Amino acid sequence: MISRRKEDSFLAPDLTPLIDVTFLLLIFFLVSSVFKKEQQVLKLTLPQSLSGIKASPKNKLSIHISALGIIAFNGKAVSSGKELEPDFLKLPPSSSFKISADKNTAYEKVIEVLDILKKNNFHQVSLVTTKGKKI
Repeated sequence: MISRRKEDSFLAPDLTPLIDVTFLLLIFFLVSSVFKKEQQVLKLTLPQSLSGIKASPKNKLSIHISALGIIAFNGKAVSSGKELEPDFLKLPPSSSFKISADKNTAYEKVIEVLDILKKNNFHQVSLVTTKGKKI
């Protein structure tokens, strides 16, 4: 007489291939996903430029200026550039910056930030644009 337990054990499916496929899918999605290094605090539409060079992103501090004139530095939004000066005093003079300003930003706001950077002896400044279409 065959016991009932032995018959039931033969009916169980082998889950090993299913686990293997699950781990392969997990590895595929981890490898193929893109991680953002820098997250913008403000939603910006950058101006287009035909000329320019691709700047190296290494060790550049980001300053974002919205169309409404809101300035963000290190994830902190401020209403005027003068509020940035205490943060700039903590940085070494060799620091480099990239300024991302919305295309509808008042020119005065960009100049205000540039003046504060120059006043604090920061001279390595880049303006970020998107690549434009050829005319």
